[in-house]
Amino acid sequence: TGLSGSGRTVEVRIRDAQQVTLAKETLAWLTEPISSGLFGGGTISEVTLEEPEPGLLRFTLTEEGLDYRTSAALTQSIGVVSRRVNELGTTEPVIQRQGDDRILVQVPGLDDPQRLKDILGQTAKLTFQMVDQTVPVQEAIEGRPPAGTTVMYSNDDPPVPYVIEDRVIVSGENLVD
Repeated sequence: TGLSGSGRTVEVRIRDAQQVTLAKETLAWLTEPISSGLFGGGTISEVTLEEPEPGLLRFTLTEEGLDYRTSAALTQSIGVVSRRVNELGTTEPVIQRQGDDRILVQVPGLDDPQRLKDILGQTAKLTFQMVDQTVPVQEAIEGRPPAGTTVMYSNDDPPVPYVIEDRVIVSGENLVD
């Protein structure tokens, strides 16, 4: 097989004619429409598949798919920025989308702009840790949590407390896509 790419297109050449159908079936999931999550619950196609000549499969990212992914990433980033800015404890921060690929952040009354830059510049870390069930949560909150643990709260409303072991079981570095 041969693999090449340019711009938004990737081409795969299948040299064995008997394997072309199997390759198409195996890679078909790439071209399945995804839910856009928009008002009517519509779908969009992120990738198209063409076979311009026998054995040559051409996958192309659609403009609609790129726009959708860019918009979704921006929306997710706004949520992350909002959570981080709220850590500053300032009143009425403005965090909003500006254009297709920018986020506007205004924090009135912030005395230390470098602190905001530092918070926004932090790299997120994904970890999996065990819940410590050897002590009642309320006891850990009122007293002191056991050594090697921390009380953490969920994002639920109202927040739910958990006693979490400090030891990381799995970190983002151990995960693959």
